[in-house]
Amino acid sequence: MRRRSPFHTDTLDLHVVGPADLGDEYSDEAGVLYSGKLNQALAPGESEDYDIPAAVVPGMMKDFGVLYATLSVGREVTAQTVGGKDYTDRVVLGDVAEADFALTEPMNMTLSDVSVEVDQTKAIDFTMALGDRFGADADVSYAVDDLNVARIENGKVLGVAPGTATLSATHNSTGATVQATVTVAGDSGGSSSGEGGGGGGRSAGVTNPVNLPASIDNGSASSSVSQARAGQTVTVTLTPDEGYQVAQVVVTDRDGGSIPVTVNHDGTYSFTMPDGPVTVTPSFIEIGEPASGGRCLKDAACPISQFTDASPAEWYHDGVHWALDEGVMNGVGDGLFAPGDSTTRAMIVTMLWRAEGRPEAASDAAFSDVPDGEWYTDAVNWAAEKEIVKGYSDDAFGPMDSVTREQLAAILYRYAQYKGVDVSVGEDANILSYDDALSVSDWAMPAMQWAV
Repeated sequence: MRRRSPFHTDTLDLHVVGPADLGDEYSDEAGVLYSGKLNQALAPGESEDYDIPAAVVPGMMKDFGVLYATLSVGREVTAQTVGGKDYTDRVVLGDVAEADFALTEPMNMTLSDVSVEVDQTKAIDFTMALGDRFGADADVSYAVDDLNVARIENGKVLGVAPGTATLSATHNSTGATVQATVTVAGDSGGSSSGEGGGGGGRSAGVTNPVNLPASIDNGSASSSVSQARAGQTVTVTLTPDEGYQVAQVVVTDRDGGSIPVTVNHDGTYSFTMPDGPVTVTPSFIEIGEPASGGRCLKDAACPISQFTDASPAEWYHDGVHWALDEGVMNGVGDGLFAPGDSTTRAMIVTMLWRAEGRPEAASDAAFSDVPDGEWYTDAVNWAAEKEIVKGYSDDAFGPMDSVTREQLAAILYRYAQYKGVDVSVGEDANILSYDDALSVSDWAMPAMQWAV
């Protein structure tokens, strides 16, 4: 029997199939989440995006954590016999793609309201059940919308001043967020109570003003609190105008004395409140412009002066001044720079990462001793991805190990290659004039020749 050539209809059958063990609770037979037609014909080589109404519900996420589905697309083919009788068949075009369903709303997450006293901390009561794939230690971040009332400190809520604020918990992998209310109680003023009843000790409960300029040229500044008690940490956020960068931030007490300022890893500045009012004086300069019009006076305006253990008059001034201005270095905390301390492998990599503008790595490095969430994690991931660092082995980096001279040379050598610098200039360098040249490791020899 002769048959006419088959012809295609203008519809595509689509099946979205979930995990094999999805079960009838969430799908029909064979785990199908959606079955229907796409009413649009596509010519060879054409493509089209579709919104597929697959029924992904919270229960699935609770049981499976994350859903992967296969899109199976087929085309109906209709042919006719010579006698005009139609017959229809379905030709499977193949598995088009594996789809990852993203969460668009909080699922199985709870966050309790927090009540805390001023200057006290309270643990955050947060739970979630997003499936075994996320696990109990899923990456969650917390934030408070009013830093004048409360803030997050070491994973807890710290009461700053009486009032209410909104606490948010965000599951970073999916963006799912839940919110709760923070209520801070206590006396923001308090009464003076001196030791021995004479009123001569530190004022307990008394707050003093944190004074910021009403206007600042080329930028703006804000403080985590407008009033603070002695010993309280105050955080200052500086926002340069376009084309400008932070030059420095100077904090002085009521007698004009300088108060040490710490540059935090997130780019904010913090200091410890003295027993009295303070004045915060920020300044901004054009990007690329050195302080003092190209010449540092090595006085209190020098960024090195913010550290209690460093001096602008020392031999390291030019390099450290530049590094602080560019945000490549920011001290070790508590108002210290530690100019005489050894530099760790993590510090070196972090400085290069900051100099590059803090780029994100496409994936995490496989080093088992570089956990998530450390101040150096993003830097090591980036440097490993760009093959600037290789680690001691496939799974060991040694972030807290002091960097050796040959390790430093190798890291800078690879960084120069990454930047497109011609490193062949060192191929013919003779370092045998150094008494310890033969102790240089083979893997470091090209880098050492280039470095000298």
